[in-house]
Amino acid sequence: GLALLDRALELSPQDGMSRGMRAQSRIAEADQDFAPLTPEFIAARIEDVEIAVETLPKSDYVYWVLGQVRLQLQDDVEGARSAMQQSWKMNPNFVGTHDLKFQIALRMGQFDEAMAVIDQMKVDGVIEQFRLNRMCQEAMTRLAMGDTKGGARVATEAASLKASDRSLHLLKALACREADDQAGLESARAACARLEKQSSIVLSRQPLPDAFAWINDALHPEAEPV
Repeated sequence: GLALLDRALELSPQDGMSRGMRAQSRIAEADQDFAPLTPEFIAARIEDVEIAVETLPKSDYVYWVLGQVRLQLQDDVEGARSAMQQSWKMNPNFVGTHDLKFQIALRMGQFDEAMAVIDQMKVDGVIEQFRLNRMCQEAMTRLAMGDTKGGARVATEAASLKASDRSLHLLKALACREADDQAGLESARAACARLEKQSSIVLSRQPLPDAFAWINDALHPEAEPV
């Protein structure tokens, strides 16, 4: 997909949707890989989204991407919130708006607010295909807010739904350790030992406050289980 976006932009460098999609897809890829965000990477994504906004100023999607760039690459919470509000005005039902609202709350350490967004997405049935992604976000949020038993419960369920995903067992191991669930911890360690290290499509780096970097660190695709 990224190769096709790069090819599209070779043919039409000012195409706003291709620029926006490339920025968003590259950020998603970096988060799934837990990759470092280099100055060159950040500058390229800023250029992509600036062209996208200039050429598609009425796109809910493009403003969502702008919010992602501001929050995740520039740590500009208020700028991300402004972009989120613009996206919401254009389309209150766009799933990206809900996700960005969750991430802003998480970055600010407003864990109750982040959980409220997740709960609302459950009620609204926001795109069932992203259920496992939401469960990972919920488990990580519960760990940050000190609800270790709740985090272990959600992480264990997620790992049972996609047992072939090593990253989910990393999450289960972390949550079970924090909840003092030795049996769960040992089963997660055993699963990690037999599964290949690779990035996950359902678990990615989240914009947690700096004090909770240990959660992201434990979930790096190359990490050993805690």
